[in-house]
Amino acid sequence: MPDSTTRADPRLVALQRDEAEQTLAAVRRELTAVLEEHRANELQLADTVRRLEGDLMQARDTIHHMERSAFWRARRWWARLRGDRG
Repeated sequence: MPDSTTRADPRLVALQRDEAEQTLAAVRRELTAVLEEHRANELQLADTVRRLEGDLMQARDTIHHMERSAFWRARRWWARLRGDRG
């Protein structure tokens, strides 16, 4: 068998390699963009969670102080006299 039929043409190999490298570069760019978008979303969600946790702690503190106030203690006493549950 002649040598030219058993070996790949170096030009064809080079073209295929260049095409594969271009495809790989495009995939890497797309993956990088997706990862950057994901990271931005993650940071935004983390900020939202921190803000909501702060809001929740403030609401709990408000409720705690309301429960200790004379008005709410009197209201509970009044509710018990009326026979309300709660």
